[in-house]
Amino acid sequence: MREHLRRQEGFDEELLNYDKQGRPYWVRINCEPLISETGQLAGFIAVETDITEQRKITHLENVSSAALEQIVDGGMVDQILVTLARNVESLIPGARCAIELVSPELATDCNFDPACYFDVSGHALKHYVHCGSASLEILDSGKHSIGRLHIFYHTSHIRSLNDLEVIKRASNIVSIVIERFQVDYKLRESASVFRHASEGILLTDAAGIVVDCNFAFTAITGFEPDETRGQPVKCLLSELEAVADPGFRNEELSVSDQWVTDTWIRNKNGRTHCVRQSISTIRGKQNEIHRYVYIFNDISELKEYQSQLESMAKFDPLTKLPNRALLSDRLQQAMIHCDRMGSELAILFIDLDGFKQVNDRHGHAVGDELLKSIAGRLKAVMREGDTLSRFGGDEFVMVAPLAFEIKSCQLLLERILSVVARESRILGEEISLTASIGVTGYPQSEAIDAEQLLRQADQAMYSAKQSGKNQYCFYDADSERAVRDLFDDLKRVEEALDREEFVLFYQPKVNLKNGELIGVEALIRWQHPVRGLLSPDEFLPITEQHAVSVRVGEWVIKNAMKQILSWRRRGLELSVSVNIDPYHLMQSDFVETLQRILEAFPEILPGDFEIEIVETSLLEDFPTVAAVIDQCQHLGVSFGLDDFGTGYSSLTYLRQLPLDYLKIDMSFVRDMLDNPNDLSIVKGVIGLAKSFNLPVIAEGVETSEHRDMLLDLDCDYGQGYWLSRPISGNDLLEWGTHWHPSLSPGSVLTTNGAATDMNS
Repeated sequence: MREHLRRQEGFDEELLNYDKQGRPYWVRINCEPLISETGQLAGFIAVETDITEQRKITHLENVSSAALEQIVDGGMVDQILVTLARNVESLIPGARCAIELVSPELATDCNFDPACYFDVSGHALKHYVHCGSASLEILDSGKHSIGRLHIFYHTSHIRSLNDLEVIKRASNIVSIVIERFQVDYKLRESASVFRHASEGILLTDAAGIVVDCNFAFTAITGFEPDETRGQPVKCLLSELEAVADPGFRNEELSVSDQWVTDTWIRNKNGRTHCVRQSISTIRGKQNEIHRYVYIFNDISELKEYQSQLESMAKFDPLTKLPNRALLSDRLQQAMIHCDRMGSELAILFIDLDGFKQVNDRHGHAVGDELLKSIAGRLKAVMREGDTLSRFGGDEFVMVAPLAFEIKSCQLLLERILSVVARESRILGEEISLTASIGVTGYPQSEAIDAEQLLRQADQAMYSAKQSGKNQYCFYDADSERAVRDLFDDLKRVEEALDREEFVLFYQPKVNLKNGELIGVEALIRWQHPVRGLLSPDEFLPITEQHAVSVRVGEWVIKNAMKQILSWRRRGLELSVSVNIDPYHLMQSDFVETLQRILEAFPEILPGDFEIEIVETSLLEDFPTVAAVIDQCQHLGVSFGLDDFGTGYSSLTYLRQLPLDYLKIDMSFVRDMLDNPNDLSIVKGVIGLAKSFNLPVIAEGVETSEHRDMLLDLDCDYGQGYWLSRPISGNDLLEWGTHWHPSLSPGSVLTTNGAATDMNS
């Protein structure tokens, strides 16, 4: 059986099993493989039929044949008969055996009645034979009566019937058979099997006219036996509304003597059944057709299970949309249709923006309901002929036939963006998110397969995300190269981390009112082996929303702490602030990882280390960010909001985030001397921060005029080229050691006492 299953082929076997009490029984197993539309093995269907009674009858016939052969060969009749009788009784309790004497020679020699039967059940023959002229009546008062048997003989011919020589001499003309009970038993058992079998059975004559049917056939079809007898089988099956192959072709059946098909039929009460219909031919001694036997196995449950297996293999269980495997098949079919009809096709790769934050904040139950809701909205904007599938996670793919060129699907794209962005109320939670869509088309100038089309649409979607999300991008060769270059750059950044090519520079922050040095901001630089020293703007943007930004952030945190301790050992006490990418901050293990790093630097004190987040980073999950900030503050880490005023949710940040200070974006500070609008913004930010009792640090303080203006506006702290450009850790140590509020800004003392302009 295992070998059949390994080869994924069906088989039909008869097996001997044992029940819990150790009693043997026989089954016939018919097993067939289930193959999906894609040619993959989905499972097996096995049907078991109890054939114990049929095997008993076959065994009895074999025993009878063996007994006859032994008698013909001159074996001991007495022993053979007893063995035969006991064999029969062991198989069928109550069965009887007898000798049928039909030979004229025996009747002449022994004056026996040729029609007489000798009961030999359980004893040797001589126990039932007696001398005398009276008749011997052998009665069986048990359940299975064999009637009266009369034996007549003349002692002049045979001195004693206890002597079996006469039987031995006549053995070549004696037939040993199972008593008529066996025939009756077989008939009764056959009738019982026919009537009570779980399979529906329909018998026809050679012309296809129904002779009889059993109870199971009536249960399946609703037709009583009287309604079927005498009807042509084809008409009967046609009346049952068989969906496939309602009859059979005699010429085909006559070749194989068997025909098997799966057919849907309708019961008279309206219920449909799927039946496995097998048709067999029964032939006579001259090989002429005597009967046709139709057997109906109700396999509706198996078909339903098979349908469930196929559904699981082809459809997403959450959204009920086609899954990735079925999408591939349908996309290939759509491409074939385009080739044949000369039409075009658009492939839309849809990714939900911010879905991970929804899962992290509200849990997977809400996330699943949101996915089902959005799947329903996307189905609502589909057109006839479109295919929508769930590609995986929060990704969907739509295959849309086009009447015109690829750009003609813009209206569909706008509708998709609109329905996804619509606010949802899921399990009592108000949730809104957006989508990024990548689009590619078929056919193209070069040969391409379905998987390549999906990769192209995925790349275009990635470009849409990089461009700000909530939009769509069309695929082109240039964008493909850009994405490929992006992945190459990401790989190069990871290599730079491994090779220790990054360095930290530091820019001082001072109290504008008294000139006191209050700390520094750590700024990453890449000491590229070919391109030289690179600023953050040249490599950090490519790491946004990518796991490599986490590695970069952890490297910055660890090296900033190392620098704090290095300065402290050399007499300089300074706090250091670092910028953390929002993607890094929103990692579920951010606080845990930060705590491990702090534990590795036990000399770091509360207030030594600060984290800054950028307001333009479009942080979406305020409660989660607030919780992260609160946990970090309990670890002794301060939090500031960088580039304040450049985003769209400034007041929301101040209201919901437990911040320690604000930083005004340098673009406003730098131009406030000449631009009244920028000056108004700076005034507004300082006033707003004061109302929230938050200190303010102004970036972009480039001249003493900037400092004086900020002092007039009651700004607390400043940072910029007026003080110093970003410098290395060693240079900052030198700068900090010699910095004094009385010194003119922009200058420090070198080790030999000379003034150096740090802005050059």
